[in-house]
This record gives sequence, C-alpha cells and structure tokens, in this order.
Amino acid sequence: MFELSMPLVLSGLVLGSLGLGIFIWGKREQELSAVVVGLALGILPMCIHSLGLLWLVSGGLLGGWKLAHRHGI
Repeated sequence: MFELSMPLVLSGLVLGSLGLGIFIWGKREQELSAVVVGLALGILPMCIHSLGLLWLVSGGLLGGWKLAHRHGI
C-alpha cells in the first residue's frame, strides 16, 4: 500500500487547488493546454506518492505550459 504523510497531503491540496484554478481559467479562455495542465495537476497527487517526484513532475508541467503559452502553442 502507501503511506500518507502530512507534507504529501498538503502538497496534494496545494497542487490540486492550483490545478483547479488553471483548469477553470483555461476553460474560460478556451485554451486547451491550460485545461490539460489543470486536469493533470488535479490528478497527479492521487497517482504519485513520492513527494519529490510529485513536485518535479508538477514543476515540469507548469514550466512546459508556461513555455507553450509564451510561444502561442
């Protein structure tokens, strides 16, 4: 099974809330990349149970989305 530590739960709460905000913004602006990143940030904390890996993947998603948004993709 897996263990739920307090840092992992709080990280899931923060990333899930951020993902919800990005998802809502992307839906309002009709930007598919924001919707996908928002959904991914909402789902990742339920799938990844390593704190370091969770933040690494989330940072990669947010960085990739920022670059895609900057270049108009």
